[in-house]
Amino acid sequence: MPDSDYTPIACRAYDDLGLRMMRGTPTTLTVQDAEADAPRSITARIDDIYSADGAEYVRLDSGSTVRLDRIVKVEDA
Repeated sequence: MPDSDYTPIACRAYDDLGLRMMRGTPTTLTVQDAEADAPRSITARIDDIYSADGAEYVRLDSGSTVRLDRIVKVEDA
């Protein structure tokens, strides 16, 4: 079932995530989950960027996934 509330991210942000993945750069993502009150920070390397069920995601080297439109900040770790 498609995720109808997904909002595509800016191309520049997508490209930045792709470069971080290709370079293996340790990255800190600040993520605002729909069901959480406060954002959380995750530090990891990006293993993959992919589309599924009408939304785009990053898969991290920790095995977790994050929907791209839930990322509010990207920084070097």
